[in-house]
Amino acid sequence: MATNRYIPTGRTSLVKRESGPLQLQTEYTYRPYPRITTTILDSGQVLHKIEKRLPSVVDSAEELVRMEEVIRQQHTEVEKIVQEQDTPQTATSPRDQTPVTTPPEREAAQSPNDLNQLLREVPGVGHIYRLGNDGTFHGQATAHQFKKAFAAIFKGLHDLLTLFDELPGPRLRRRRGVYEVERNQLYLISTGDECLFVAVNRTDPDTDYEKALKEAAFGRWGPDFIEP
Repeated sequence: MATNRYIPTGRTSLVKRESGPLQLQTEYTYRPYPRITTTILDSGQVLHKIEKRLPSVVDSAEELVRMEEVIRQQHTEVEKIVQEQDTPQTATSPRDQTPVTTPPEREAAQSPNDLNQLLREVPGVGHIYRLGNDGTFHGQATAHQFKKAFAAIFKGLHDLLTLFDELPGPRLRRRRGVYEVERNQLYLISTGDECLFVAVNRTDPDTDYEKALKEAAFGRWGPDFIEP
């Protein structure tokens, strides 16, 4: 089946702000890898991009409908953030500006205890399993506990970690992000320097765990912020 048979409809909008309007474009593409990208433009000039990498291409009518809702949600979320962070952006060229990134308190590297505390503020978060980027758990007891609770996932652990690309450099680092392994049960977080499995037990009907964990770990812009 051709991978371009199902192409979700993108979204565009103009955000009117006191400092000047900005254009937003959110679209799906499958080359060189499937992803949803929201581009923020000022008079056609790219200021920022926010990218959500997808685990697979859209290959069914059902997935097409679901992905169009994901596009809508991402576009709406970025619209809200851009509106709230209304700061002048036209006085200098984009390359001279300081990009809008995560809040300063989340920009600094978090210690393991700090990150654990932030994640546990999300309602329903239970066990947090820490492991290195090579798939080695921090302690044999942690590995045994995870294997007992999630045997099938433990078996395919290394393939799962490859969802976060390795980054160039002298030591093993991965692309940051949050991946829903089992809906409302288990999520994988890559901080860049390490990975964490977060087990959850829903305590309320409204928590969007992927979004909540992303904000807890990385701040409101999330790990998918990309400088143009």
